[in-house]
Amino acid sequence: MIFAAMGLCTAAAWHALRTPSQRMIQGSRWWLFVLVPISLLASFAYNNWFLLAAGFRPFDVPSTGMKQTVLSGDRVIADLRQYQKSRPKTRDVVIFNKDGTFFIKRVVAVGGDTIGGKDGAIFVNGQRLTEPYVQHLGNVSLVSNKFSPVEIASGELFVMGDNRDVSRDSRMEDFGLVPEKTVAGQALYIIRSKWGRIGNDLR
Repeated sequence: MIFAAMGLCTAAAWHALRTPSQRMIQGSRWWLFVLVPISLLASFAYNNWFLLAAGFRPFDVPSTGMKQTVLSGDRVIADLRQYQKSRPKTRDVVIFNKDGTFFIKRVVAVGGDTIGGKDGAIFVNGQRLTEPYVQHLGNVSLVSNKFSPVEIASGELFVMGDNRDVSRDSRMEDFGLVPEKTVAGQALYIIRSKWGRIGNDLR
């Protein structure tokens, strides 16, 4: 819808500037160069408002912590209403607010679970997780490769990035657990990507 509005405004302005008119002097058409940017801004504002009203919001991803699931520069769409009547589950890819910044991570353990790590493997309630989405690049820090079992309190989440060796997440003391109340929504799809990944399902 955004791109259609942009194309329509641009085509209309170009046509008006190119079409002769006996009712206006040539210089009077320059107002179109003011109208087009205003129209585009209004179109963007309308579409963002429409998405928010429907319970969705786009988020840009600037980091590599979720690679290969989500790449730096991708834009994802999140369902802001997903957790109004339900709670985040393990494997969900969530958007949450921490210290005024939005992060995208995967839920690995929820309240009541016990999670620990050894030699790069993750164990939840004593069972080793199978995580086909995880990437290991090597040069991993000790705290990322191994951490003592942690019991997750009710209302808290243990989150990790899929780019496991470089992600800053709940394994680090300065990051810690994520309160469920700070979760903005569930990431659904990639809606913009310079890597040709538009439409990838994140659920």
